[in-house]
Amino acid sequence: MAEQQSWTADEVHRLQAAAEGVKVTGAVEFRGKRYRLGAYGAENVMPQLAFAQAADAGLGAGDSAGLAAMYEMIRGCFIQSPACGTCEACDEERFDDCPKFDAGDWPRFRRVATAVCAGGDEILKVVQDAMEQITARPTKPAPGSSPPPPPGSGNSKEPSSLPAAFRALPDGDLINLDRLARSSD
Repeated sequence: MAEQQSWTADEVHRLQAAAEGVKVTGAVEFRGKRYRLGAYGAENVMPQLAFAQAADAGLGAGDSAGLAAMYEMIRGCFIQSPACGTCEACDEERFDDCPKFDAGDWPRFRRVATAVCAGGDEILKVVQDAMEQITARPTKPAPGSSPPPPPGSGNSKEPSSLPAAFRALPDGDLINLDRLARSSD
């Protein structure tokens, strides 16, 4: 029987990136300058989860919750060394003051993006480029691939499928539940 090979996370990441055609440089470019990505980007899952939740809820660059999620996610992409979680600064939730914490190129990126009044599309491009490298997966469909099918709707919103009480309401109006209950009798 053949001996099973053990792969390190870095080896799996490199293989995944090669298979997906993702070029991993360890940095992103913004306005002609390079910014190092942190080694902990893939492990820093909480900002990614918050961003995914905001996107799933339909929030985007026009919503404060969507912007906050994008901010935390992009900040997390640059962290070179995470906070320890056990020192006095961490106990007081002053993680940036932790002696182990290294924000990497985040402060420089934030200053430049602020100074040049970077737009949402520019920032989103940096997020996409960073996430491609961190996850070793493209953020855009491969050329020539078919677009995904449109999501199905579990509930039809066609007026004909709505109860009479709903059809009688103007769009956006509140529903009187007592009237609705009586109309279905």
